[in-house]
Amino acid sequence: MLNTMKRGLCTCLFVTLLLGLLAGCSGQQTPRIDEESPSAASSGSETASPDATNAAEHQPIDPKDVKVAFVAIAPPTEYGYNLGVYNGYQYVIEHFPDIETVWIDNVPDVGSESETVMERLVREGCNVIFAVSFGYMDNVAKLAEKYPEIYFLHCSQGPVYVDNMTRYDITTYDASFVAGYLAGKMTKTNQLGYVSAQPIPTVLSAANGFALGAKMANAEATVNLFFTNSWSDPSLEKEAAQSLVENGCDVLAQFADSPSVQQVAKDNNVYSVGFHVDMR
Repeated sequence: MLNTMKRGLCTCLFVTLLLGLLAGCSGQQTPRIDEESPSAASSGSETASPDATNAAEHQPIDPKDVKVAFVAIAPPTEYGYNLGVYNGYQYVIEHFPDIETVWIDNVPDVGSESETVMERLVREGCNVIFAVSFGYMDNVAKLAEKYPEIYFLHCSQGPVYVDNMTRYDITTYDASFVAGYLAGKMTKTNQLGYVSAQPIPTVLSAANGFALGAKMANAEATVNLFFTNSWSDPSLEKEAAQSLVENGCDVLAQFADSPSVQQVAKDNNVYSVGFHVDMR
């Protein structure tokens, strides 16, 4: 159920963001919350403010001219997060057939390759770009500044640098809290195992949510956290899960792409909680 809920949230998030952009395209732009009021900003000078200049450059897109690109670090065949993102992309195709869409994957989130790929997408006419990996952040910010007429959406809990760049994320810690609470109730050894990917804000908040839920349910519960430092490494995820089981963990959870943790749980007859998509 938790897997299904997270998959639905991911799809809903893409659709909500896209609908928000389309609504913005058909009317006036929503002012930034940190903008000064007209009366406060008036100084008698006729010099245009930087915000006014940027607003002039960043014109709304006519909905019929929207072309959306999704840039991913791995193909959906790697399961987990990338499959969840791809499901959202497919939902857009199905429910918004008039919007032209582009999917491109296997784009590394380190180095300059993502910048090259997204700049090519801009040249090919894409005016809304979803950059769906945390590591794309700096390159997205650079391109957003270079192309103020393009909307860039970056998946992270990181900062936003320019007006035409926004961030989005799912509150994974909410569902993780529920999963942790259930794990705390179900454990017999009071040892819970958590296999996690990169130590970035989104991942850490999910792990913390799981731990807080477990502690609320069972004050004696301990969460044993293992970082793979990789978004997708099935062999290491399996090795980590097996190590956690051998050290007494009888409930496993994860923020990792492959179902390796679930397979280890099945092989050792312990409970487990998947992530991003249904991993049964």
